[in-house]
Amino acid sequence: MTIVVVEVTRVIPAADSVLNSPNSLKIPLTFFDLPWLRFNPVKRVFFYRLTESTRENFHSFILPKLKLSLSLVLASYLPLSGRITWDPNDPAPSIVVSPNDAVSLTVAESEADFSLLSGYGQRPVTELHTLAPELTFSDDSASVYSLQITLFPDHGFSIGFAAHHSVFDGKTATMFVIKLGPTCANNT
Repeated sequence: MTIVVVEVTRVIPAADSVLNSPNSLKIPLTFFDLPWLRFNPVKRVFFYRLTESTRENFHSFILPKLKLSLSLVLASYLPLSGRITWDPNDPAPSIVVSPNDAVSLTVAESEADFSLLSGYGQRPVTELHTLAPELTFSDDSASVYSLQITLFPDHGFSIGFAAHHSVFDGKTATMFVIKLGPTCANNT
């Protein structure tokens, strides 16, 4: 399956968030968070059928709403825009959110079979992996969350995410997606 990356951008939390000050927010990980540092990121893909949408409609109307919705919801989930850092002088790794931090958003297009990928039953897992982004990391930090929106022209789109499990558990993921949906719908 070929994916054509259209845009890679950063979405910052909405302006009314706590990070209006020039200071960083630092949240130490707890003893219960530490085992999850070694695990691979959690990846999920959600499919949305949208047969009447053209490329122009998607990029002009739907994508801006999704970006705005993500920015608004991130204001309530600030740690997702930060990075996990492990300073040798600190006793435990921390989540650090700075005013410049943002969530990486990749916008892509694919001509793959949307019905096959979004349907029930067995699906080619290698193709599903291409619909979720990778988290960036370096020697001393790793991003917490990233998104990929993939358009399947005239069929629909998918939203895939990768998240560091020590920050983003199942309940947080569910609440985030629940808040993201109505926020997007209300921004007409």
